[in-house]
Amino acid sequence: MRAWQCFLMIITSMAFTVGAASASSYGGRWTANASRTAHCLSFYADIIVLNNQIAIGISGAGVYTLRGTVAPNSKFDAVSPNDTVNASGKFTGDKVELTLRAPCGLRIGSGQRAR
Repeated sequence: MRAWQCFLMIITSMAFTVGAASASSYGGRWTANASRTAHCLSFYADIIVLNNQIAIGISGAGVYTLRGTVAPNSKFDAVSPNDTVNASGKFTGDKVELTLRAPCGLRIGSGQRAR
């Protein structure tokens, strides 16, 4: 194997290791909420992250469970089983921001790592 091929393999391996560590550093339980808007009631979100998988329990006007993934850059996307509700957002330190898209409209929430 040539030196440049070894170097490329090492760099590729390091990139995947760092990426996996970044997504997993957001593991655990988080909570978030958003205030009422003109068309939507307020909501509370209970968020669980395990490895790069995310589950979000939404309660407010309805109850929804969303599932998705967390990318190495800390951004996430999750969707309900029937695709009627979805959320996207980002973890930053001990804070989380998310945008919830539901039949009533768009809501932006924020929260933190649960203690």
